[in-house]
Amino acid sequence: SCQNPLPLPFQATVFMTPDNWCLINLGINSLDATAADLSSVWSILEYFTPYFNDEKHGHPAFASKREREYAKSVLRARESQGNTTTNKDEEKVDDDCLNMDFRLWLF
Repeated sequence: SCQNPLPLPFQATVFMTPDNWCLINLGINSLDATAADLSSVWSILEYFTPYFNDEKHGHPAFASKREREYAKSVLRARESQGNTTTNKDEEKVDDDCLNMDFRLWLF
């Protein structure tokens, strides 16, 4: 409940789904500070965002996507030879990066 204090002064949760969405909750309890703007929060987001948006930073979803695309190309090649059939309606367009939803909770 939002009326109870957090068990720890600082908590973060990350939920990732197979459809390239990531929900990040950041909770800070009993914050005794004043911020004229949210530039510190934006700095943190700018630090972590490249990991989810650029393959060179090592996020495993990009390697997985390469493997998936390779498997799809093999299946298409087999289909063109008449060995198997695939359902075109089941294919979905993949994003090139992770969609992120960031929420900051100050208690």
